[in-house]
Amino acid sequence: MPYGPRDPVLSVHIPQFAGPLSPQACDAAFARTKEFFARHFAEDYHIATCNSWLLDEQLAEHLPDNSNIIQFQRRFHSAYRPDDADADAMLFVFGRPGAELDQLPRQTTLQRAIIDHQKAGRHWHGGVGWLLL
Repeated sequence: MPYGPRDPVLSVHIPQFAGPLSPQACDAAFARTKEFFARHFAEDYHIATCNSWLLDEQLAEHLPDNSNIIQFQRRFHSAYRPDDADADAMLFVFGRPGAELDQLPRQTTLQRAIIDHQKAGRHWHGGVGWLLL
């Protein structure tokens, strides 16, 4: 690719509790991003990065292929995997980092996945990835 370390990139932010992370919502957000930055900034952005617990490849062990989270992950090329994101998963899924696992709700597939994964002695790591806009 014609891009390198000094090229400008955008960082993807995933708003907490903003509704489903559907492929259509992501497509629309990335399209608006390109339009906005092209209109308001002198830089031409071609790459976006994301650092999130949602990019943990282990989620694919627990969620169906057609889930919004797995489809979101597939947009990104993996750059690296951080050390530990257990607290992030607990915060964003339950709003309670450090809570006792047995006291958390198990209503959704994602909630059950977060709890069962950690009860098995495993950890969430998150991920860092990039995509072409």
